[in-house]
Amino acid sequence: MLHAALIAPASAQDFTDKMKSWLFGPPAVDNNPNAGPNTPKEIDCPGVEVRNGAATLSIAAPGVEAGPMTTRYQVTIGDTARECAPLGGVMTMKVGVQGRVLLGPAGAHIHGQAVLGVIVCGIAAYLSVRFLVRWFQTRTLTPFAIYCLAFGALSIIRFL
Repeated sequence: MLHAALIAPASAQDFTDKMKSWLFGPPAVDNNPNAGPNTPKEIDCPGVEVRNGAATLSIAAPGVEAGPMTTRYQVTIGDTARECAPLGGVMTMKVGVQGRVLLGPAGAHIHGQAVLGVIVCGIAAYLSVRFLVRWFQTRTLTPFAIYCLAFGALSIIRFL
C-alpha cells in the first residue's frame, strides 16, 4: 500500500510532480472525449473588484477644506476587464481599467498640463511595454535579480 502511494504516475517527470502525487493522489483524468491535445483547458480567472467607496478619488486644492468648488480633479473607475493565460507554470493576468478624469473649478488652470500628462503617460507606457517584450525575448531576469539582492542588502545594512 505504502509502496503504491510512493510510485508516481508515468506522466510525472520531476520531484515536484512525484511529491504532489504522493501527497494529493494521482492527477485528475480529463474524461472529455472531444478534448484533443490542442483543446484549451478551462482556467479559473479571478475577477476584478473595486471596493465600495474606492472607485472615486477627489483631490481638493491644497490648504482648503474639500468641497465642490475646491475640487482640482476627480478620478473615477468606470469599468474593469481581465484576461488570464497560463504560460508554462505561471498564470499571466492582464487587467484593464476604464474611467474618467474630471477637472474641477480649482483645476481649471491645469487643462494643458493634464492633456500633456496623459499624452506623455500613454507614450511612456507604450515604449515601456515594447522594450520589456523585446528584452524578455532575448534576455533573462539576471540583472533584476542582482539589483534586488544589492538593494536588499543595502536596505538591511541601512535599517539595522
